[in-house]
Amino acid sequence: MHRHGVKPSDRLGQNFVVKPRIILDVLDCMGSFSCSRILEIGSGLGVLTYYLAAVCGNVLSVELDSRLSSIANNVVKHVDASIVNGDGMDFIGLPRFHQLVSNTPYYLSGMIIARLASNNSIQTASLLVQKEVGERVTAEPGDPSYGRISVISQLFFNIEVKRIYPPSFFYPKPEVSGVLLCLKRKKKWIKNLHGSLEKFTACLFSGRNKMASKQVSKCTGIARSDLSWLGKRRVREMTPWEIEKLLAGAF
Repeated sequence: MHRHGVKPSDRLGQNFVVKPRIILDVLDCMGSFSCSRILEIGSGLGVLTYYLAAVCGNVLSVELDSRLSSIANNVVKHVDASIVNGDGMDFIGLPRFHQLVSNTPYYLSGMIIARLASNNSIQTASLLVQKEVGERVTAEPGDPSYGRISVISQLFFNIEVKRIYPPSFFYPKPEVSGVLLCLKRKKKWIKNLHGSLEKFTACLFSGRNKMASKQVSKCTGIARSDLSWLGKRRVREMTPWEIEKLLAGAF
């Protein structure tokens, strides 16, 4: 970066991997599945891209920052990888990819997981996220971190927390630790059923501490008398599967 006169962008949430341990863990996470058609969101300097391509091949990596995409193109020129300068969010919904890898900026984490869930072609993902995001993804009903991202993640994926990394594993050092999540799809996204999931969960968790029956009634129009099965629970205590069944009108 010094050689190219490039400084990390705070606006884009750039923190680069500087420890080989992370690369080895991502490869191990990917290696537990069969390598095929990898989409990487955020090429950075192309280091992780290089090793993904060297081990698996067939990598398309998308980088929003044109300063970095030009550097990454030079790094990966001898392996089976292509670097595209663009917005990776535009690529997540494409059916050509089976796996996704990303050193994910905090502000994009929820959106990436939601789009990932709705693309049934993507079977596995390795996401390097801030520790707080990892806690939200894996939180159980009733936990303080439990919310929309927990529901969406757990409905569609089996989730393994691979490892937690201190700030010193990144440059520049973030204020919090990072965590690697390995996701494997367990359920298909059904448009007629799950198409309103994001909107529905947004409405529900806008009142996360309210009585579930009251908030569900507000979001769906279902009479509270028909929601007696929710008892005195709060929204934050509803399971992902109960929320899905409400979408399906099963209760």
